[in-house]
Amino acid sequence: VLCDQANDLLARLNLQHGVIAETVRARRASALNALGRAAEALADINQAQAMWQRLAPAGYLHRIELLDLLASIHTSLGNDQAARDTARNAIALVKDRRWIEPALLARIEALAEPTR
Repeated sequence: VLCDQANDLLARLNLQHGVIAETVRARRASALNALGRAAEALADINQAQAMWQRLAPAGYLHRIELLDLLASIHTSLGNDQAARDTARNAIALVKDRRWIEPALLARIEALAEPTR
């Protein structure tokens, strides 16, 4: 509900396409996924990714975070191959492992592993 209110406020202020709006959209996706509403979360994370690509095309660190969330949503939806592919895309963006949160890196590496 709070994310919906934030989106409404950003629209009224004509700020619905900025960094704050992208953050709200990504946080809403995370909350929806945690609530078991992965299909709705998927739409939000896709919008957040598109916004971030427009705002900061070179911002690969945050893009890795968004891809981590997208992989998690795909897992919740039972789309294991899409989750694996998304995790591999995230790993491909890693330029220096020291800049990536260790827990995030471990998650995407585990998801990227082929199933046996």
